[in-house]
Amino acid sequence: MTAAVALCLMTATGLSAVLGFDDVVGRSITMLRNDVIEVLNWAIWGAVFAPWLIAAAALFQRRWITSLLAFVAPGLGVVAVVVMGLLVNPAPWRVVDSATVAGTTYHFAESSFLQGDLMAIVQQTSQTAFVVHTKRVVLTNGDSPAMSAKVLRPAGNDGMHLLVSADQAMVVGVRYDNCAFLAYDITSKVPWGHAGMFEENRAINEMSPFVLMGPDDEAMPGDAQRLFSNSEGCPNSDVSLLSDDLLRAATTHPNATVRSTAKRLLELRAGRD
Repeated sequence: MTAAVALCLMTATGLSAVLGFDDVVGRSITMLRNDVIEVLNWAIWGAVFAPWLIAAAALFQRRWITSLLAFVAPGLGVVAVVVMGLLVNPAPWRVVDSATVAGTTYHFAESSFLQGDLMAIVQQTSQTAFVVHTKRVVLTNGDSPAMSAKVLRPAGNDGMHLLVSADQAMVVGVRYDNCAFLAYDITSKVPWGHAGMFEENRAINEMSPFVLMGPDDEAMPGDAQRLFSNSEGCPNSDVSLLSDDLLRAATTHPNATVRSTAKRLLELRAGRD
């Protein structure tokens, strides 16, 4: 029975750390390291199932009360700590992806609860064995009404990523497909995101769709085609907002795919098939 109680306490401690440890103060965000979260997840499952093994052994020995307590206690502990976590911090920040530019590490972080979703690019300031301390440089929303930009991604970058621009001057947060929801210009320190909801942001849907492409990069299949259609995928990402000058400049880009895509966008803008 003592072992069951101890394991329940472990469960409570682990869940409390996972659900309630993160904190946001001003522009600083402190997050549990992903490797710590992974260890805690395994510890939590162990702390839940171990008492059930004890309950099974006690049931075999006909120790009914011990068996019942060992079976019920972990579930009650999980429910109690989940409720506590929801009350204290229902939407903890989590690192989704990371990139290092010129010795500085940036993280793509997300905080989500029910229909509410926030995304941030944060600059790492320090870390310990358990947590990462960061400074937020971009904040935007992922729930409706969202704002995004369609971009060409270098091949091999499917899924949710923090990508570095070809000139190493920007980091770009891609949430799904080729939909970029936020970006940070490291040189000018300009944040790109939803300009309507966050006044400090420059409108992400006005950002060049070609910032990630180097001279020899191959684009992800389908990315260019999605740029030609406003009906596909990315919320509030109308390519008609891109300036003519930006597209004309891209027609001389060293990358052949960028050149052909920019030329096609200009043709569509001019009403040619």
